[in-house]
Amino acid sequence: MQFLTDADWRTPANEASVQAEALGPWRLPTVVELFALINHEVPNQANWLNEQGFVNVQSNSYWSSTSYAYCTSFAWFVYMVDGNVFADVKSNGHMYVWPVRSGHRPFGALVVEANGRFTDNGDGTITDNLTGLEWMKDAGDAARMNWQEAVDYTASLNKKEEAA
Repeated sequence: MQFLTDADWRTPANEASVQAEALGPWRLPTVVELFALINHEVPNQANWLNEQGFVNVQSNSYWSSTSYAYCTSFAWFVYMVDGNVFADVKSNGHMYVWPVRSGHRPFGALVVEANGRFTDNGDGTITDNLTGLEWMKDAGDAARMNWQEAVDYTASLNKKEEAA
């Protein structure tokens, strides 16, 4: 897996020029997005993320939306203890789901420098100021589930928002 730098997330030349956009729909994160939450300087990712303002981040595995290229009945997941990335069969019902959506705020290294890595939006979400992604604050809200159930769960969140 390729390691990411803040430059990998910046699209505009001037990070402060990012225009506000509408929020995207809730979805499973890609393996790259999930891996971007990892802080390689700490021994337990779940503990660190909980200290950053998230709640119920489990010291366990979280599904990504990314299928394993050599066997599409498998998908990648991130283990939130050590941050390692693995693939497992999608029918495994022992993984957590952590919904994400594209944000609408400026992001990048300059934003992180000014505001810190994460911002609690006060509405049950937290923005990652490095990537611009908006994560559910409660990372353990959903029960463990298989991959398809995780996909369906995130779709149901969008239906609930549309109905509100």
